[in-house]
Amino acid sequence: MLRLVNKEVIFVLGASAVIGNYILPDFLNDIQDAIKNNVMLKVENTAEITEKLLDKKVDLALVEAPYFQEGIIYREWMEDELVITSKYPLPKNLTKEDLLSFNWICREEESNTRKIIHDTFEKN
Repeated sequence: MLRLVNKEVIFVLGASAVIGNYILPDFLNDIQDAIKNNVMLKVENTAEITEKLLDKKVDLALVEAPYFQEGIIYREWMEDELVITSKYPLPKNLTKEDLLSFNWICREEESNTRKIIHDTFEKN
């Protein structure tokens, strides 16, 4: 459990976009209650939040995928899944060949979601 020594200082929680915008809002009050301190949330991409953590501009960072940097300790804390949607009917089970035949709308180059999908296609 996290305990704060100086409660006059606001605890700054950094998060990447999906976590900060869709997951944490439901838990911010619980986090504040658990650590008995005010919490400020900063939401940016994983690389920027990681840099803020290294620069001590955030106290803790929650990101979708590790952006490995020396001096940071990483812990898995949640499982997630990616879901494919389409305006056309899709078979219940898709093969690698099915996935490779689709035209994809992708996130920006810096996106970890995009990197995970790319790495998965490359690996398999």
